[in-house]
Amino acid sequence: MKEPDCKMLSGLVGADSPSHSDRVSPTGRTEPHRTTTHPKTAHGERPSAGLRDSADAAEIPRDLGGGAPEARPLSRGQAEQSREVRCSVEVVGDSVLLPAPSPASPRPARLSHALRPRPACQRRSPPQLQHLCPGHVCSWLASSLDPRASLDRRAARCWSSAVASWAGPDTGQENNAKVAVLGASGGIGQPLSLLLKNSPLVSRLTLYDIAHTPGVAADLSHIETRATVKGYLGPEQLPDCLKGCDVVVIPAGVPRKPGMTRDDLFNTNATIVATLTAACAQHCPEAMICIISNPVNSTIPITAEVFKKHGVYNPNKIFGVTTLDIVRANTFVAELKGLDPARVNVPVIGGHAGKTIIPLISQCTPKVDFPQDQLTTLIGRIQEAGTEVVKAKAGAGSATLSMAYAGARFVFSLVDAMNGKEGVIECSFIKSQETDCPYFSTPLLLGKKGIEKSLGIGKISPFEEKMIAEAIPELKASIKKGEEFVKNMK
Repeated sequence: MKEPDCKMLSGLVGADSPSHSDRVSPTGRTEPHRTTTHPKTAHGERPSAGLRDSADAAEIPRDLGGGAPEARPLSRGQAEQSREVRCSVEVVGDSVLLPAPSPASPRPARLSHALRPRPACQRRSPPQLQHLCPGHVCSWLASSLDPRASLDRRAARCWSSAVASWAGPDTGQENNAKVAVLGASGGIGQPLSLLLKNSPLVSRLTLYDIAHTPGVAADLSHIETRATVKGYLGPEQLPDCLKGCDVVVIPAGVPRKPGMTRDDLFNTNATIVATLTAACAQHCPEAMICIISNPVNSTIPITAEVFKKHGVYNPNKIFGVTTLDIVRANTFVAELKGLDPARVNVPVIGGHAGKTIIPLISQCTPKVDFPQDQLTTLIGRIQEAGTEVVKAKAGAGSATLSMAYAGARFVFSLVDAMNGKEGVIECSFIKSQETDCPYFSTPLLLGKKGIEKSLGIGKISPFEEKMIAEAIPELKASIKKGEEFVKNMK
């Protein structure tokens, strides 16, 4: 296929701007309409940028390293390389295509970001990005283009998503997270691995299970994203899967069936988690450990005790993934109030089973109010949402897809923080001093080395205080059960 011509970005339109004859400048002033001449191709035609033609246009200076007052500063190497970069934009369907730069410029990242979960305050519905030009070009465009000048509706959505979804902050670090999924062939493991493979934050994805992993890895490896994929089969290959990993996600274990509680999974899943985390303690003791396997209220204490036995315990790097509770709370509140779920954020504290799941509706953003009977029903639905899915699937599985989404969202937040992004907050079930329970889920500020700070419980309503008091005895029992399991292991 012939490479698209590398020409200046043009054709940004103002059809939906304040008026057809005026435009809003980046400084906020309204400026008179101005005609822009499009460059011609070799055949005398205007180059197609996939955007509607308009006299309201913006041009990129030939030296992308400067020009915009608000542009993000570039390193010397980026500035030198950027002088050789030219790009044009094509919008095809719901995709943005940016052609490869000139040979003198850095090789573009090949990104696909449509499925990357984001924190509630940042989530959008980005299109699939077929190609993305080098990061410094995107940074320049993001800071230079007038955010209030509307494009063609489709192009605007694609372009804003392309910039908003760019993989990580300008920290000078590579997005090269090496992630392992243990239990990758299961109902959660497969869609979770797909989401991780789709992210530009991940450079290496290693998959482990006791069956079918080579097939899952081969299937995922055909996807045109940057992460390399390799499958490992059986206990003898587990050490190789874990070596050099930055993050290990463990969804391994048996799923719930109708009539089962999370605690009913304990006997089987406790052994699986203890075995896998022992391997992590031996072969990647510095990795972030994210436990999805239920019952999380017991498997996190199991993980902690295993790491203590191996002398490598770091409470700031062991997480019980409770993100699905937050995702559900956001969704259910949005449904009742007619809000966009992506703009709702409900902290959920406590644990990850039944009445230990405590949604803090009083801290919801935006603020919402419910009559007491409706509030009680809402909280009950959040607490029993997993059972709702198990019943609906009629024995065919549990909440695998939504759990994979929530698990991926947590991993991406964690990797963002490890890359130096500031202000990353997620809830997780961790070693805690917030209550008299040794483990408790609260909002956390994540950082380069894991947990940077627990943000605590905050101000809550009397009803929520009552829920905490009722949850603590059950939490303590589940925690003790996990700790004693490891102590009694041979």
